[in-house]
Amino acid sequence: ERIPDKDEVTSSILVSPTTTAIAVRAGRSSSKEAVVKFIRQVLLAISIAGMVAGVLRRRTKGVVAPQQGGWREVTPQR
Repeated sequence: ERIPDKDEVTSSILVSPTTTAIAVRAGRSSSKEAVVKFIRQVLLAISIAGMVAGVLRRRTKGVVAPQQGGWREVTPQR
């Protein structure tokens, strides 16, 4: 039995038509898919911003206002 050369092996590999069709479709992105992807990215950004705002709000809610200081009555100067 003969072992085929490297060139014979690579030239005899057939490409499946379904694989080629999928690769062509994956390369082309329709405008509808682009719009859906953009909307998903916007929703993700808004939800992340909301979570960050919630965490910051919760962290600052526990701060107690100072019990001393504040406004002093102004004495008129003559």
